[in-house]
This record gives sequence, structure tokens and C-alpha cells, in this order.
Amino acid sequence: MTSAPLVTFGIPAYDSPFLEQTLRSVLAQTLGDFDVIVSDDRGRSDTRTVVERAGDPRVRYVAADGPPGVPANWNRCLHLATGAYFVLLPDDDVIAPEFAARMVAAIEAHPAAGFAHCSALTVDATQAVVGDVLVHPPAEFLAGAAALGWLLDGLRVNPASLMFRRDVILRLGGWEERFWDDWALTLRVAFRHGFVHVPQPLAMVRDHATNLSKIVAGGGRDEVLDILNQQTAVFGDALPVTDELLALRARWTRDVSHRAVIKAFKHALRGDVRAALLHYRRARHLYPLAPLHPGFLVIALRNRRDAWRRARPSR
Repeated sequence: MTSAPLVTFGIPAYDSPFLEQTLRSVLAQTLGDFDVIVSDDRGRSDTRTVVERAGDPRVRYVAADGPPGVPANWNRCLHLATGAYFVLLPDDDVIAPEFAARMVAAIEAHPAAGFAHCSALTVDATQAVVGDVLVHPPAEFLAGAAALGWLLDGLRVNPASLMFRRDVILRLGGWEERFWDDWALTLRVAFRHGFVHVPQPLAMVRDHATNLSKIVAGGGRDEVLDILNQQTAVFGDALPVTDELLALRARWTRDVSHRAVIKAFKHALRGDVRAALLHYRRARHLYPLAPLHPGFLVIALRNRRDAWRRARPSR
């Protein structure tokens, strides 16, 4: 009987052309006590071929055993994992060779932390750096309302930048499958257990035309409802309620209402009156003064200017 690895990397696969690069970055880790689960949500032979070509016994291919779905595939990776620590690594991102060693060292230095979080670089399809998320929280370890406030301010929770204690996220039930849960679980862990930050950019997050999030968004996903569902999950779990949490939730609700107003305006410009009214009503329900937000007025004027320029006859 073999002992469980220290770290399990779960790679939910969705036909990414970058899976082989992702897998190579894991196999190049300086910390060798890990295994890898590639959970194929589409059951494509190409994914299985990439895994077989790796030729490493630590890598296991798993075909979907139920209806396809993004959070369901994430949970499949989690429930198949055996490592004390768990990394959900998207199939188009890559990590630095010292990722596992540095993240394990950080989380083990803070026994209360539910996860470790590192800075990241944004790369394009060729892996050229096009941006960075070099973040500096006010302290190395944050928990409670302080952790929520800092993570919500910019949603710095890309999965490639995180290493969880597996038992912690299992106790919280994993990712919610009734809606798009791409940050709610992480924030719930941050509030309850806290997290430790590693300042080095150990993850490289790829921005390209076939990002899973772009595909899902293009498939009719309701972004405003997704945010509200996740917000409800986070603050419904953040107990007991304090004045600090109330202020944080009110600020976040205003931000979502402004997003709904902007969407209403964009739908109106396209002539979709029904969708425009839907988002306008949502904005008013969330925050009655949302249409007066300066950011909305600036966008409205900019869109009006661009429409006028397009309508001008060319000389």
C-alpha cells in the first residue's frame, strides 16, 4: 500500500490546447511528493493522449462519470484527491517549478490558514507576459472580515494562485454546483480559516480567446445573478454579523448594482429593450441610486460619443 502524496494537483480538462504545457509545469516541480488527476469533462481522446504521453505514474486520467459541468468537474478532482494539500489548476495555466515547495512551506508555517495564495503573471497564448497581479496584502496572514475585504477588492482568487488544505474545503462541501462558484468557496475559507500570502509570482494565468470563462460567458451565463449567488453564499456563511461585514456587503451590493446599470445601458444601445429593463430593475432593487453613479455616467457619455462618431459620414 502506497502512502498518500503531500500535494494533489487537480486539472479539470476542457479540450484546452495548452494542457500539455500545464502538465509539464506540474511535473517540473522541485517538490516531488505529489500526484496529478486530469479529469476530462468532455471524454476526448486528445486529453487521454496528452496524459499517456507524459509517461509519469503520478499522473492519472479520469473520464467524466456524469453530466458535464464546470463546478462538478472541480469537485470530481477534489473528491479523487488524496494529498493533504490540493491545487485546482486550470488546463491552460502554468506554475513555476518552485510553486509547490514555496506554497507548502508558507501554509505549514501558518497552521490556521485554510490556503496559501501567491502573486501571478498574466501571459498570452505564446506564454509572453502581458500583465501581472503582484499583490501586497496588509499582512502576511489575513482572516475574518479583513480577508474578505482584501480578496473582494479585485477578486484576487484565480485558482492557479491557490493551494488549499484539502480537509478544509471538503468540510465546506467543495464548490457549489447550482451556480458558477469561481470565488465563493475561496472567500468562505478565507473568512473562516484565513490565508497566507506568498508575494512571489509563482503562477502564470493565460489570457487567450478560448479561456473557459470566456466560453461560458459567451454561452449566455447571467453574470449579475452569478455574482449575487456567490455573494449570498459568502455573506450567508460569514457569521456572526458585524458592522464591518454589513458595510462590506453594502459596498459590494452597490458595485453589483452599478454593473447591472452598465449592462442595461449596453443592452439598450443594441436595441434589446427587454434585457435593458431587466438589468435596470435589478439595479434599482439592489441600490436605488445606482443610475446616478459617476462611473455609469462616464460610460454612458463615452458610448454616446462613440455612437456619434460611427454615425458621422466619412470624408
